[in-house]
Amino acid sequence: MDLPLELGPKMLACNERERRFVIEYLANKCRDAPDAARRAGYADCGPKSSAIRVRVFELKNRPRVQAALQEVARTHFGGLLAPAVAAAESIVRNPKHPDHGRMVLALLSAHGLEAKTRVDVNVSGTIEHRDADAVAERIRKALESLERLGRDPSNLLALRGPVGAAAAGSVIEGEVIAAEGPRPADDALAVVGREATHE
Repeated sequence: MDLPLELGPKMLACNERERRFVIEYLANKCRDAPDAARRAGYADCGPKSSAIRVRVFELKNRPRVQAALQEVARTHFGGLLAPAVAAAESIVRNPKHPDHGRMVLALLSAHGLEAKTRVDVNVSGTIEHRDADAVAERIRKALESLERLGRDPSNLLALRGPVGAAAAGSVIEGEVIAAEGPRPADDALAVVGREATHE
């Protein structure tokens, strides 16, 4: 791999040795970075020295060199498009090729002509209010407390869940199922009760 005739902005941001390292490293398929650094002109103090490996580490972690590596690799990869198209064409034109069917489907898909699949999704669920009678009684008491304090219970319309629905007088259709365990509604009602008693 030789230096490209036209350098991109990322390669131009590098100095000459950094550019040479990028080209040498990519030309060797990224296999031997210390050798690429030597060929780019970086000093090697001998086999017992780790200086070249330290230099390679610095180079490969330098943002402008990383950007240049990506820029040149993309340009080189773009040059492989024509041979890739030729290879795909030879597979499509040979019905006996083991990848013929997959290649045909891949090409159709790449051009938006793949088979469409329709998926119908039905979602159902249940809402369980734990200890529904106790929750309803606590809501009734909270509303009564608000009325005794001269507060309008309709201000609770912004609340979600059973408190807001009860305050709004809304009818919610559903089936009440008694359940065991912690009662999450208790915390919300306790907050309403505290606010009502402290105002």
